[in-house]
Amino acid sequence: MDTRIPKNDIDFLMKNLNPRIIELPKETIITKDDMKYHLCVMLDGLVYLCAKNSDSERAILGFYRAREYFSKNMLLPIEAGEGYFYVKNKAYVVYFDYHEIVCLNAENRRWVNSIVNNVFAMSECSLIKTNLIYHHKTLRQKLVYFFKNEAEKQRNNSINIPLPFTDLADFFAVDRTALMKEIRNMKNENLISGKNRKITVNFL
Repeated sequence: MDTRIPKNDIDFLMKNLNPRIIELPKETIITKDDMKYHLCVMLDGLVYLCAKNSDSERAILGFYRAREYFSKNMLLPIEAGEGYFYVKNKAYVVYFDYHEIVCLNAENRRWVNSIVNNVFAMSECSLIKTNLIYHHKTLRQKLVYFFKNEAEKQRNNSINIPLPFTDLADFFAVDRTALMKEIRNMKNENLISGKNRKITVNFL
């Protein structure tokens, strides 16, 4: 299942609301205090949801690309402090004001609800899929699930891994050396093929 927000839904919101398209430079850090709007939809770029681990180092909890949604509600208090968003690649984000959505509904145009609900539903499905990665015990199982999920999202067995391998290892909470070794093993077993971050998933 492709958990990205349908382009038609994004176009509808941009046509009927008063969106604010913001450019987020690379390495921008976004805290809870910076999040003033309710709907934040990615148009382009790559943004990480991050937290500090017990060693006060960055931990990547999730990542968002074009047609995906992130919000202030994702920045929950954690043991080492508040979570934050980190802009890995320059991003363009469209912000929608929640109060404008309410006003639009008040004009007897209740079909707006279905669009907004769909945005949240897609986001929740994406979050659940991310959480399911951590339920797999071995790195091989996590990689198999990740590659399958990316093939579904990109609608192609030939995928582009969205994160650099160092960050992907961080996302899986493993050492980069262990990650690269397991990827080589999967290539040797012909489960996947390709070079660098362009991978063909052969087991589907």
